[in-house]
Amino acid sequence: MKKNLIPRAGFKSICLISILSLFFVSFRSTLSHPTSKLMKHQADTTFVANDPTAFKVSRIWHGWTTKEDAASFEKMLVKEILPGIERNKPKGYLGVQLLKREVANEVEFTTIMWFESIEAVKNFAGEDYEKAHIDPKVASLLLRYDATSAHLQLRYTTPTLRQ
Repeated sequence: MKKNLIPRAGFKSICLISILSLFFVSFRSTLSHPTSKLMKHQADTTFVANDPTAFKVSRIWHGWTTKEDAASFEKMLVKEILPGIERNKPKGYLGVQLLKREVANEVEFTTIMWFESIEAVKNFAGEDYEKAHIDPKVASLLLRYDATSAHLQLRYTTPTLRQ
């Protein structure tokens, strides 16, 4: 009969130490894993969601041109209109995005302007802040456009877009 080389109490101690070591290594690698950062971000997002003043406001507008006028319209927006807004830096203004897509015989443009709050939008556009303001230079290039801008509150952004 072979003798047990490890006394019973010693065996339990070694098992416990092994289990704790595995747990610690696993826990430590979880902290540095990218998903743990996402979980932290989700926790931060939940926190922000409880504070409505922390959300940004987008001002969304659509306009449509002919395919022939699309390049001129885009050039005027990118070279003059949008940089003019950037230069003026209205209080609470955060930036703008321009989107474009071809639809049948037209080209649709969408602007998304970002503001710190609805008060900042009012500071930019006036008390009748929902009314779209169309620069006369570009109005002649548009087939049609939204007479009002939509204002939406940002509720969530993926971490990659927050950078």
